[in-house]
Amino acid sequence: MSIGRPVPLARALEIAQQISELLAPVVARSKVAGSVRRQRPVVSDLEFVIEPRMQVDLLGHGTPDIEPVRKKLREIGEWAKGGDRYMQIRDVLGHEGMRLDAFLAHEPARFAVILAIRTGPAELGQWAVTRMHRFGRRCEGGRILDMRSGAEIPCDSEQDFFRLAGLAYLPPRLRDSAGARAPLEHAHG
Repeated sequence: MSIGRPVPLARALEIAQQISELLAPVVARSKVAGSVRRQRPVVSDLEFVIEPRMQVDLLGHGTPDIEPVRKKLREIGEWAKGGDRYMQIRDVLGHEGMRLDAFLAHEPARFAVILAIRTGPAELGQWAVTRMHRFGRRCEGGRILDMRSGAEIPCDSEQDFFRLAGLAYLPPRLRDSAGARAPLEHAHG
C-alpha cells in the first residue's frame, strides 16, 4: 500500500534512476518494480528487486553479501526496517514521505519470480501464484516448485513465470488495464 506523497511518473523515474546508479556498485543487479515499472501516471512509493553480490569462500560456496546493500540504502534514506529478504527506507533522497521497499532476491529465490510478483498489481501476482496450483506447481520462497516431487521448476524470466501460471505474458505497462483485470473479476465472481 502506498503511503508517500504522490509524484508524477517522470519524477519517480528520475529518482529510480538515481537509486539504480547508487546501488550499482554494491549489487549484482537491481530493477525498479511496482507502479513505476507499470508506468502509473502518479507514484507514491518505490519498489526495487535487488540481487546482492555473492561472497565466495575458499571452497567455492557463496553467500549473499547483504551488508553493503543495507549500508547503501541507509545512505539513500532513513532506515525503517528490514532483514535479509526485505528492507524499507523512508524519505528517499530527501523526498519527505517517499518510501522505498527493497525485495532481495537471493538463493533460493529467483530474480524473475520476485520481479514478476513485485511489479504487480498485487491482485495479478496473487492470481498467477494461485493458478499455478492447477498445474501442480506452487510458488514458495521466490521460486516455483513441482507440488509432487518438490523439485524446482526453472523460471528465468517473467515470461516463464506467467507461462507456468497458464497465462499469457503481459508487459508491465498493461498489467493495470481493464483487460488484465477482467480475468481476475471473472475468477472471483
